[in-house]
Amino acid sequence: MTQWGPQHQQPQWQDNQQWQTSTSQWQQAPQPQPRRNGWVIGLGVAALVLLGLLAALMLSTRDDSDPVAEAPSSTQTTVTVEEQAPVTVTETVQPPVTVTDRTTVRQTVTTQPSGSDWGRLMNGVTACSNPEYAATNGTDYVSVCRSGGTRVYHGWFNGKALELEGKTTREGYGEYTVDANPNTIEIDGSEVDVYDADGDLAASFAMSNWDAK
Repeated sequence: MTQWGPQHQQPQWQDNQQWQTSTSQWQQAPQPQPRRNGWVIGLGVAALVLLGLLAALMLSTRDDSDPVAEAPSSTQTTVTVEEQAPVTVTETVQPPVTVTDRTTVRQTVTTQPSGSDWGRLMNGVTACSNPEYAATNGTDYVSVCRSGGTRVYHGWFNGKALELEGKTTREGYGEYTVDANPNTIEIDGSEVDVYDADGDLAASFAMSNWDAK
């Protein structure tokens, strides 16, 4: 074959040289720059947080300094109710009396013995064989009789009989004290009185006729 002009040879690349060139191209790739944008964003966020804290602190200070309106005080009215003192009613109850109280009007009688016979001064309850004292007003009867060495009291008042032996003490002429527990009977001539346990007069009987030894 006829060759025209100078011949140009194609460059021959060695395998080793081609690999080195390719490797150099990869190594020369641009390196990543530092992330400055991240720092800027972080600083911005921190500034916003700081501003928020300052705003909250200012609002809190202003709220504390503002006067708080006081609630209107309620008006209390005190009403005093006076209680009436309890009324105490005292009722006096007389103790039981052995001799029934006389209901008739007391008669005015003499204090001297009537000098009547003994039989007329006694009834079937007060009669005895040895009377020392006897009296009557026509309805009520009483006698003090001697029986052996003692005295016996016989009484008949308002239809009720009472007999007491050894309970009568002679105080004087026509005067006797009779222990009729819880009562006491006192005889003084024409008058017979009954006293209760407290010494209060419970009954009184006037005798129009009486006699004594």
